[in-house]
Amino acid sequence: MHKLLHNTGMIVRPCNTAIIALAFAFYTLRPFYPDCDPPGDATRMLAVVCICKSINFCQLLGRQVVNKSPGLLYIWKIVGIDYNHYNRNRSALKRKNYS
Repeated sequence: MHKLLHNTGMIVRPCNTAIIALAFAFYTLRPFYPDCDPPGDATRMLAVVCICKSINFCQLLGRQVVNKSPGLLYIWKIVGIDYNHYNRNRSALKRKNYS
């Protein structure tokens, strides 16, 4: 059990954060380089800035707000899914002239 917690805390979570930051940086820089991929150094530097700023932002908000944020994001995701489902069904009914 101790090995699993160690692997999760020391390897999986930081790698997950790095991958998300690199993807965000790549797609953020993509419009500035329409004909080719953005330079690797610029992508990595923007990813580092994103990680540092997100850590600073979480420290600024405080523990209580950060601990509540996954719940709030979950609620917004459910609201978005319900809204999308409602609009899809409404447009399908209009196409069939049931409304």
